[in-house]
Amino acid sequence: MDAITKLYGTYSSTKFWVISSMISFGSLLFVPEIYSNLISSTDAGHTLWLAFCLLIAIFGAGLLPFAIWQHAARNAFFKWLQENWGTLDSGATHPSDYTLTLDTPLVTYKAVFSALGYLEKPV
Repeated sequence: MDAITKLYGTYSSTKFWVISSMISFGSLLFVPEIYSNLISSTDAGHTLWLAFCLLIAIFGAGLLPFAIWQHAARNAFFKWLQENWGTLDSGATHPSDYTLTLDTPLVTYKAVFSALGYLEKPV
């Protein structure tokens, strides 16, 4: 872990938002060019490669909206949890229609996205 920290530096929320924004906006810059090349392509192998590149670019463009949505959902949940902390002894019903008590385990996940798959690892 120390080697990774030396190589990439420590994690910060600012670094996450800057990197997510750069990936999304960078991907958005490439989507029109890839799409126009895909439409005009006549070679099957080239078309397949461009379709793959277009999927990656669309995925990258969606990264920032996804991160914002997850951030807002997490903040809303913790706000609800704070507001209902006193009723958790007997069980509080979340607006999504599930019940939480003081014994309910709260699990957080780190998610890793790639063009080849999705890996979710519990913290």
